[in-house]
Amino acid sequence: MSSVFPITDDPRYRRITASAGQTVFSIGFPFLQNEDIGIYLQTAPSQYTLFSPSAYTLTGANNPAGGSATFLAPRSAGDIILILGAAVLDRMSSIVRDGKFSSALTDGELDRIRIIQQEFSRDADRAIKVDYGGEGVTLASNLADGDVLMKQGNRLVPGPNAPDIANAQEYAYDALQSKQAAAGSASSAAGSATMAGRWANEAEDAPVAGGLYSAFHWAKKAMAAVTGMLAKAGGTLTGDVLFGPGTGGKYSKLQANGDVQLNRGDNTGYLTWNVANAYFGYDGNRYGLGPAGDLVIGKGILQVEKNGLIAQFYETGDIVFSGGVAGEFGNKLSDVLRGYTSAQQTFALGGSLVVAHGLGRVPKRVFLAFVFKVAAGGYAVGDRVIVGPNTAGADVNYRGGWGTSVNVDATNIRVNFGGDGIPLVTKGGGGVGYYGQSQLDVVVMGSV
Repeated sequence: MSSVFPITDDPRYRRITASAGQTVFSIGFPFLQNEDIGIYLQTAPSQYTLFSPSAYTLTGANNPAGGSATFLAPRSAGDIILILGAAVLDRMSSIVRDGKFSSALTDGELDRIRIIQQEFSRDADRAIKVDYGGEGVTLASNLADGDVLMKQGNRLVPGPNAPDIANAQEYAYDALQSKQAAAGSASSAAGSATMAGRWANEAEDAPVAGGLYSAFHWAKKAMAAVTGMLAKAGGTLTGDVLFGPGTGGKYSKLQANGDVQLNRGDNTGYLTWNVANAYFGYDGNRYGLGPAGDLVIGKGILQVEKNGLIAQFYETGDIVFSGGVAGEFGNKLSDVLRGYTSAQQTFALGGSLVVAHGLGRVPKRVFLAFVFKVAAGGYAVGDRVIVGPNTAGADVNYRGGWGTSVNVDATNIRVNFGGDGIPLVTKGGGGVGYYGQSQLDVVVMGSV
């Protein structure tokens, strides 16, 4: 620095919160000329709008103590004003005048170089850095709020966003719950199979539960009773045959039609061996209950069958549907997995497009495919560019807004379009183009 214009270490910016009606804002660092100062209004975190120089006047150029900016219109309370040193990157004078070197002009140029060095250092400190020896990276221009950065070569591009991560966690949790529920069902089925086996084959005079006995027990009792009766009668018995203690009217019965009624033990009903009624049987591999074996309990399987509709639950956790059950379940599952894809749609910038998705619930994922109707930005006719649902933004050049936003419900997907165009990175990268309805159509995709 020169002794005439001392320059101390300074980040060369000030961020000031205005009071109601404030017009004068202090510039607490030196500047050589008015063009070396930029004044901005902070509109959102890390977002600024540059004021036109006609909106204020500056004093203090070439004053080592700095100066001030005076706005023509008073500022509102809470306005955040950013005063930024932005020295012009150019020689502003010649250090040789009339063939002689000017020390004052030389000092001025060196002061300007020092100021530019400070501002470069300030801006470099705000940059993303790689380690020494590493290759520099470039941020993709299509990053949106909530995106997670993902490195591809020397570029940082959008990765899975927060909703995608939350959805993946939810699906993983649902899968775990389904697995645990299936394991519980298999365990219950195995327990039921064990009890069914005991009710069928438990040894004679050995109660199964609650003082009740197995079918094998009663068959042995019946056989013994009939054998004894035949021995006594010396011939064949006809008609119904009752057996049991007879206390309180409790008995079981061999019917003349060949059916066997086994008393439940409390006189409230019977279990009848009859295919057309309440069938109970064992084929050496599995047990069947109900007409024609509607409920089947076997080794590691629980099967329910009715009118040709079959559902099978295995102890491994597998579930198999057959017949009409499989068709209905398959159709519903196919609808969920396939999701919704609209026909190619026209749209209007600054307007909305509404499509009925038919999913029966609110979609969790929505994507847009923009289809080129004309060649542009390196894309051929028919090329498709897939984008996320919300890519909206605006700046001083595009105040009408650009990009899209999407809102959904259980019936419709609504796509809202900015008035200034749809920003898409050119094919092959390296630039961004803003396109409208004359160049693009859109396809809407959603799934649950």
